[in-house]
Amino acid sequence: MSQPPDDNDADTGDETEAKAKAEAGDAEPQWRFGVDEVGEDAPEPDTIEPETPVLENVVFVLLGIALSAFVFYTAVGSL
Repeated sequence: MSQPPDDNDADTGDETEAKAKAEAGDAEPQWRFGVDEVGEDAPEPDTIEPETPVLENVVFVLLGIALSAFVFYTAVGSL
């Protein structure tokens, strides 16, 4: 049966996770990537192909640009 944590324990999430792994007998940290996945022998990443802009996205980008320009205009105009 596990004991409730003390109020004096100020462990962060990472420290608590490290303690749990050490108690489980896994003192060595696990590698995130295998040796064959990094370095010169790594496979080439998938390329991202550009697509045509969608009207809805263009409208929101232009709206953001106009709103930003308006905010800068009013900020400079109030000086």
